[in-house]
Amino acid sequence: MKTEQILKSLKLILKNKKINYSEASKELGMSESGFKKLMISNDISIQRLNQICVLVDISTTDLLNLSQSQTVTNIEFTSKQNEFLIKNHSALMVFWMLTIEEKTPHEIKKNERISAVDFQKIIYSLEKIDLVKTNSKGQITSTHKGLYRWDDSSPLVKRINRDWSRLTLDKSLQASPNRFHRLSYVQVSKKNRDKIIEKFYDLMNEIANLHQISKYEKHHTQLVPLSIVVGAVNSGFYDRD
Repeated sequence: MKTEQILKSLKLILKNKKINYSEASKELGMSESGFKKLMISNDISIQRLNQICVLVDISTTDLLNLSQSQTVTNIEFTSKQNEFLIKNHSALMVFWMLTIEEKTPHEIKKNERISAVDFQKIIYSLEKIDLVKTNSKGQITSTHKGLYRWDDSSPLVKRINRDWSRLTLDKSLQASPNRFHRLSYVQVSKKNRDKIIEKFYDLMNEIANLHQISKYEKHHTQLVPLSIVVGAVNSGFYDRD
């Protein structure tokens, strides 16, 4: 594994925990300049890596697993998967909770009031289209691993994006301390417009990595949900269609 990927993960964790280089270097008994050099080097000892992991409260194993997942993979649903999940809301809900929210089968059956028989039928259907797998111990896992993004060109994801985006925007416009909404209008050159969009892509990738880091820091029951919509169009407030 590349040291660069490991250090990238550590930088994100430090940023997420609001630990600056000055604080980190003092805890490690290093000069701040020495710690900065370490974080941009291509060589770090196991001993020093373990010390930093203790500082940020993450195991070395979790850090290495996290570093392997830094690249966001684009996943495309097959036509069978699209068709089945669009037609079967219960199966989509179970698949979502297993894959995205990482809830246990027990939690899903209890929270959604699904009988054991109906749940097993759904799992069997999801297995047939290669979306989940059940091992010899009965443990259910998703076939989607690591850090990924569903391809937004598929019929299923288009529907999810459309419905969820409307719901998220409606909720964000309601006054509440836990909701955030900002609208900006700017006039820029085409070149700078492309740069702005590229920065949004970079931001979404960073958010995905922070999501992954949070999963290693906390059990999923301790995580808070956050829906984010990013949109940009070539229009102004008084444009006429």
